[in-house]
Amino acid sequence: MITPFSFKQYCKERTGSSYLRSLVEKNFKSILVFHNIFGWKHGMPVDPESWLKRRSNEDGIVMSIYNKPEKYSYAILAEYAKARPKPLISIKDPYAFVASLKNFRGDGVVREWETSPIEEWCRDFNHKYYAWFDFEKADAGFIVRYEDLVSDFREVLYNLKEKFDLEQKYDEWIDEERVVHPAFEYKIQYGNKFDSSKYANKSYLNEIPSGIKDRVTKTIDWKLFEKHGYCPV
Repeated sequence: MITPFSFKQYCKERTGSSYLRSLVEKNFKSILVFHNIFGWKHGMPVDPESWLKRRSNEDGIVMSIYNKPEKYSYAILAEYAKARPKPLISIKDPYAFVASLKNFRGDGVVREWETSPIEEWCRDFNHKYYAWFDFEKADAGFIVRYEDLVSDFREVLYNLKEKFDLEQKYDEWIDEERVVHPAFEYKIQYGNKFDSSKYANKSYLNEIPSGIKDRVTKTIDWKLFEKHGYCPV
């Protein structure tokens, strides 16, 4: 059996992982992008084969993290686990991450700045990327900056193609129309794209009160992120 190439996603919330997954599966042949299979995409890395054993019942049905049957059988996922999916890591400027998380919480809670756990969000940001960046050190993973993805998704896909020798489906790169996929929708209608210019000119900084900005600056481990172009303001 020839196992198709696959990626395992890792990311913090609001970093464009759903958009990236759609782009990759739409533009490359015989590729699957696992987001919550082989571990939660927002969680710490786990061994794929160990995860599969834990999530499978006596009938060979693999249960998702939401305790619903996965669409892939145990036998198929066992092949992918054995082949070790390549880590695909999405990241965003920490300030932009905080601004996005405040506005679009997956738990459905609309927060005000004063009641948002800024330090908690930033410490978890540090903690998760510290672990996920180990894949980069081993040259096993691929990191996608959200800013690059929304400014020129074609270049991101081209770089993926070159690193992993992937095969395109079409002569031209195909965009994904449905970009915004929050679990709970507040002010943005489905199908609308974010204004990508806010990431080029960093206008999202204007959305963050100065006191909140100071808390982000003090809590983020900037040495961890500076090589990816993120610096304190």
